[in-house]
Amino acid sequence: MKTRIAAVALALFSFSVSAHAFELGVLGGFNMSQPSLTASGTNNVLEGGNGISFGGYVGFTMVPLLFSVEPGVFLVGQKYTSPVLGQTYSYNAIQIPVIARFKALPFISPGLGLYYAMGMGDVSLEQAGQTTLTRTFDNLGLGSSAFGAVASLKAEFDLMPLISLVADARYNLALSNQSQSSAQTFRISGVQVFAGAQIGF
Repeated sequence: MKTRIAAVALALFSFSVSAHAFELGVLGGFNMSQPSLTASGTNNVLEGGNGISFGGYVGFTMVPLLFSVEPGVFLVGQKYTSPVLGQTYSYNAIQIPVIARFKALPFISPGLGLYYAMGMGDVSLEQAGQTTLTRTFDNLGLGSSAFGAVASLKAEFDLMPLISLVADARYNLALSNQSQSSAQTFRISGVQVFAGAQIGF
């Protein structure tokens, strides 16, 4: 009897852990920007905002039922406000994360990785009672690219043998300084929350 119970438990565990050699997923959700600005040793308060984020990824199994590598491409909406200036800045960026995932747990797969991001177009500048303006990154004294580390916790819920619903929560920690001035540092970290679908092969 104990042997049968153990066999059933092992079978359930095996089916609940992704064993696909190749996965393709699409995700949509939002990005909560967390900007930081330090100048002359003083922290200048910036308030983060929310933006739409969406994209896709492919997962390659490196060690079956244990480890996979997941590169992706996402459009990320960044938004933040300077209360002192009364101005809100927003722009879109292309983000390319590469995440290593631990796949041995049922339903969930934590991951760690790195990302590279590049701003697209200009920055929109809004101020109460005034027309929305656009500024280049250079005009604002900023670089358009950034890189950092990403932590992810993904949950998968099987709909059928090859298709799953996916929920993914990520934290992006900015490591590079986007400011072009050596007297200050500017970084945008953030939290991303996604939902979508995944196909396994």
